[in-house]
Amino acid sequence: LDTRLIVRSSALDEDGDGNSNAGRFNTIADVTGKADVANAIDQVAASYGSAGSSSNQILVQPFLGEVASSGVVFTRNPNSGGYYFTFEVDDTSGRTDTVTSGSSLPFRTVVCALSAVERLEPPLDGVATAALEIEKLLDKDSLDIEFAIDFDGNIVIFQARPLHLQANPT
Repeated sequence: LDTRLIVRSSALDEDGDGNSNAGRFNTIADVTGKADVANAIDQVAASYGSAGSSSNQILVQPFLGEVASSGVVFTRNPNSGGYYFTFEVDDTSGRTDTVTSGSSLPFRTVVCALSAVERLEPPLDGVATAALEIEKLLDKDSLDIEFAIDFDGNIVIFQARPLHLQANPT
């Protein structure tokens, strides 16, 4: 097993309409070899603790190494609930976890009215298009979507979770 993998949690109480437990459970990145994959699965399962349920899942996915950029897009403003996309993007580190981990590395913020997403420059225009499609698929207009963009301009969506708004939209 030479493929680089990431082992991630997918617990029932991790993300829902009423709560977000983003980062609560373990994620083990850049895993190779059967023994290391088994160990990573055990670590993620152990992180469920008493919240463990036979319905919880563990995701084993290809690991995306160095990237051109990564970040999150909120399909509504998380503070005001306003109908515009807010991107938080790391264009410098080559890593996929800097924005979501709370890293102090610099990242840029791009805000775009929903009515103007078609005017975003590449590659964020593609991320916005993907986000709009995900909104339709999930029938939700308030999402927190983690993404990366590889050096060929391909967009990779890692996950989408309900966005818990701090305020009611006006």
